[in-house]
Amino acid sequence: MKNFKFIRGIILSTIVASSILLAENSNGIKQVATKNKKLSDKQIEQRFAKRFLNLKANVRIDIDKLDDKYLVYNEKYNVINNDLQDAPVNLFPDSGNGEIFQNENDDIYIDDEENIIYKQVELSHQPRLSIIIDDVSNAEEVEKIKEIPFKVTPSFFPPSNRSPNTPDLANEFDFYMVHLPLQAKSKFVRPFPNTLNIGDTQLKVSNAIIKIKEYFPNVSYINNHTGSAYTSNYVSMFKLYRALHNNNINFVDSRTIGSSKAKEIAEVFDTKFLERQVFLDNKQDKKYIKKQLLKAIKIAKIRGYAIAIGHPKIKTLEVLKNSSDLLDGIDLVYVKDLKNE
Repeated sequence: MKNFKFIRGIILSTIVASSILLAENSNGIKQVATKNKKLSDKQIEQRFAKRFLNLKANVRIDIDKLDDKYLVYNEKYNVINNDLQDAPVNLFPDSGNGEIFQNENDDIYIDDEENIIYKQVELSHQPRLSIIIDDVSNAEEVEKIKEIPFKVTPSFFPPSNRSPNTPDLANEFDFYMVHLPLQAKSKFVRPFPNTLNIGDTQLKVSNAIIKIKEYFPNVSYINNHTGSAYTSNYVSMFKLYRALHNNNINFVDSRTIGSSKAKEIAEVFDTKFLERQVFLDNKQDKKYIKKQLLKAIKIAKIRGYAIAIGHPKIKTLEVLKNSSDLLDGIDLVYVKDLKNE
């Protein structure tokens, strides 16, 4: 079976190489000049080709001719992060309630709801927690968020007929994010306007990000709204990361699906990878929301930091507004303050 995969990889690499090589970048991508950019466009393409196509030559690729079916698995890069590991389901004892709990060795914590193992790390600072409020779209939500007595990061929808004033509302905060709609696996009756989809060209993706930068000049972080299909696609995520990279914007994976490829693509771009650990309000129940907040705090204490995502719903905002006592000993920070973790 391994020999078959190896031979298939060589054949696919040859086919892809003959069809996607370019002498120069002719995607016609409008780019915004950035200072101190770690990797050039050419270097990024070469890193992607080496990792996912097994092409070792210094080549340029036409990403619009690629599809995930052409990619070749390269086990050299299948490195498990020491702090956070996606583990097989059979490693998880069944607690029956999706809670995080401690094993008998006292140094590993298991979140059986998310199928993730967290290892205790030695902390050199207070545990840090960043709380993102997604789906922010109107002035009433903004006023409620401002009542929370500690730092939270609002993530605004791009302007549309559903949320026309979000660029102006974002300016009321010291720090904010943009909540970018990406294609989901499930079909929505009313998909969000201007959702990015698998198969969109690099030019379309790049122009969408440039437009967001025009609406939100100070934006430096974006996270995904839905996106279970899009974030599971290597080629689509490469296009998105390239567009963000060229506009000096970082990506936070909302992790709407366990098979997200964001971490692997972030490694291609040699950029910090951040992802959500806890959803606070999958249920609009105050006891549940409080339990999820405590879970986020516990994870932060284990690994040094955590990202929790909630929404501008009445019960969610009320729980957060009244949770200062729970957060004693926790450093509440914006997402941007996690960049050196």
